[in-house]
Amino acid sequence: MAFDKNQYRKAMKVAGVTQKQLAKVLNKDLRTISRWLDPKLPIKSDFVGDLCLAIGALPTEFDPDWVEKSKASLTARMSAVIDAAFKKLNK
Repeated sequence: MAFDKNQYRKAMKVAGVTQKQLAKVLNKDLRTISRWLDPKLPIKSDFVGDLCLAIGALPTEFDPDWVEKSKASLTARMSAVIDAAFKKLNK
């Protein structure tokens, strides 16, 4: 099963997160986020983890078969994303 982008978008709405906010938190261009969330385009598993962390969700909520290469990598990315978001919000 692939990452369910429609379900992810619903979770974004529930969390009150916009694509613009995702772009800022993940330090990506808005067009990049738009491509990642386009149901017609594939997405790398590395980006799935980042997107899910940005809204406080687990990737397995949107893809039961999702497997991260390593939990250490996921933890490091999560810390970096949270740290970057905190710094931007407190400027």
